[in-house]
Amino acid sequence: MTLFEDLRFEDMTGDGPTVGASGSTGSGESAGSGDASGSSGSGAGSVDGEGLGSVLEADMAFTLVTGFLRTQPLVGALARILAYQASLSALEAELLAAHQADTGASDRETERLAGQDGKRSKREAKKKARRSKAVGANPELGSDLADGELSTEQLDAIAGASAKTGGDAANDKELISGIKDSDADESRKLAKQYVDDHGGPTGRESRHARRRRLRKLSRFTTEDGADAIMAQGDTASIEEMWNVLTGVADSLYRKDGGRDLPAHKHPRSRTQRLYDAMHQKLTGTGSNTTGSRRPTVVVTATVADLFGDNPTNQTAGLADLVGTGPLPAGVFNRYLCNADIIGIIFDGNGQPLWQGRKTKTATPAQYVALIARDGGCVRCNAHHRECEAHHLTPWAAPAKGQTNIDTLALLCTDCHHYIHEQHLTLYQQTDRRWRTRAATPAETPPPRPPRKPGGNRNHPRRE
Repeated sequence: MTLFEDLRFEDMTGDGPTVGASGSTGSGESAGSGDASGSSGSGAGSVDGEGLGSVLEADMAFTLVTGFLRTQPLVGALARILAYQASLSALEAELLAAHQADTGASDRETERLAGQDGKRSKREAKKKARRSKAVGANPELGSDLADGELSTEQLDAIAGASAKTGGDAANDKELISGIKDSDADESRKLAKQYVDDHGGPTGRESRHARRRRLRKLSRFTTEDGADAIMAQGDTASIEEMWNVLTGVADSLYRKDGGRDLPAHKHPRSRTQRLYDAMHQKLTGTGSNTTGSRRPTVVVTATVADLFGDNPTNQTAGLADLVGTGPLPAGVFNRYLCNADIIGIIFDGNGQPLWQGRKTKTATPAQYVALIARDGGCVRCNAHHRECEAHHLTPWAAPAKGQTNIDTLALLCTDCHHYIHEQHLTLYQQTDRRWRTRAATPAETPPPRPPRKPGGNRNHPRRE
């Protein structure tokens, strides 16, 4: 009889050891502590009292659990595994937090303890140490993780923000509540915004200067063995470089076949084109090194900013670079000399942004307004250069979608296809977060006929 079968049999008959909460390590001594020889008067398998027996009970309980999961349907088993992983991660954070509190261990010592098996990367050990410090500052975070109200990624977003704000983020109820109601990508965005607002000197110029101080270019090897270069720095310079590279990548996309060729038949992926674009710009090689375009800077301001007591042209940093955040006055003045500047004044009269059924495709004015409002893809935060205007109610659906600014949203190509292919409807909640639901029959357009060979391939983008 195997260990699992023996344990299960004894557990059902009531003659075997009790498994459950009592299977903890008790005194905290390891299995190898105490008298290794074992005394003849001890119970079977016990050393130094009940220490080893408790460890064995825990191990046997775990064997029961894993054996049970192997017999369950895949979806249910995976759900339980995720729940158990969350509970164990919460326990790990609580134990490390208690150790820090009891011994006064430094962050570096906690990182070494978290990675003591030598099989975890320094990055993972640091992440676990930050997680434990956040749980130490707010034990409810550990409970939320164990209960499934927070995922480990969401807790890591809070812990990372907490480390950069002197512990404030770990106890900020508004931030924690917002992250609980968000997916992993939104959680990172909320945490980043919190750090920007609370993590250093106030004032937009100071924030820009702080990011400039953190700028660096590094070379490393990825987990799959590829060589890589990473750049980090201030928002404005990163945006400039990104715009140049995406401009070259767009020209490579058209050279590879553009929209006339299905994506899976292109000789390289989008990320490969971006890599080739960077290589061309840095080395001056390649057949097309002039494909870059000047960055389009969409600057937003309110009427009060422009015409109030403190107009934009008298105050540094009131302009916002859409999709990235505040634009320092010095950078804005430099952009005036070498970029296309598009100004958006909210609540003012301008070009018509409500087209109804007059046109299916969003107008240039509407598209710029969408960039100013949405920043990028409303589902995954992809850069607005990768996005298309999406009708919340499809144009061809029985409900007859309209091309109005309040019935459009920016979606990247991948999210756009996903929404249509899964027959979903995108909508905005009262808190301005975007969500999806199943489309109603009135919101579902008829299936598209297959494209005829040799037909017109210059079809408009999916709306």
